[in-house]
Amino acid sequence: MSEPTKQRTARPGVRHRKDNGPAEFDIEPVPPPTLSQLGTLTKFSREIIEGGPRALIAAEHQAGKLAEKFGIEVEAHWCLTTPYLEQLKVSQNPKAARYALQWRPRYLAVLSLSRSDIYACRAAKISRQTSWHHRKVDPEFDQQCLAAEEHAIELLHDVTMQSAIEGEVEPVFWQGIQVGHIRKVDNRLRIEMLRAHMPGKFKTPGSKVAISTGNTQNNQFIFGPEEVQQLIASRQEALKRMAAERALPVTVQP
Repeated sequence: MSEPTKQRTARPGVRHRKDNGPAEFDIEPVPPPTLSQLGTLTKFSREIIEGGPRALIAAEHQAGKLAEKFGIEVEAHWCLTTPYLEQLKVSQNPKAARYALQWRPRYLAVLSLSRSDIYACRAAKISRQTSWHHRKVDPEFDQQCLAAEEHAIELLHDVTMQSAIEGEVEPVFWQGIQVGHIRKVDNRLRIEMLRAHMPGKFKTPGSKVAISTGNTQNNQFIFGPEEVQQLIASRQEALKRMAAERALPVTVQP
């Protein structure tokens, strides 16, 4: 016969806790996925964002050096010197020109990452009046700012495309230990990207779309800019025709 199990008893005045097994499991944490595992788009977009303004400024300088070395004309979006600064350096205020050459690269780099004049001015340590004044008196600098803003829009599009194609990887934790990761994809974002890039197949303007609202279903039309202008023109013609009919004299039968 097997011996009876011994029951643990607590000493008088001491609370006894039931033995529920080991306090901690021997679990090895899972390392985060590498950039190659996340995907090509995630790798490039993360490198651009993590590089920050310094990486963009260094890339502009490197492109300028290579163009000068090999004699290639490169369309530089963020040229540091402009005719206005050259004139300011020679004739009027050389210190102001040198100071502009110091804050303009960082201003343009942050503007290209955020499309925010407030963030760019804060990074360049200047006031917004200073940036407004330079954009007003220096047309070339204003063109550089517009190019930086376009760069920010393209970056937003690329990051959105990366999220729609490769999704976002979120870590999974158990008792504070990372045990894996899961990839989540926003299908609504994919639909919006398909609408933007393939309007001929995905709810093109002027096509009938069934929209469900609760227990009812309504058929609605999606109009594009051309359809809206046609409707406006038709409405104006109808109003003119109605006004002309009202202006006609009323004939009275004898």
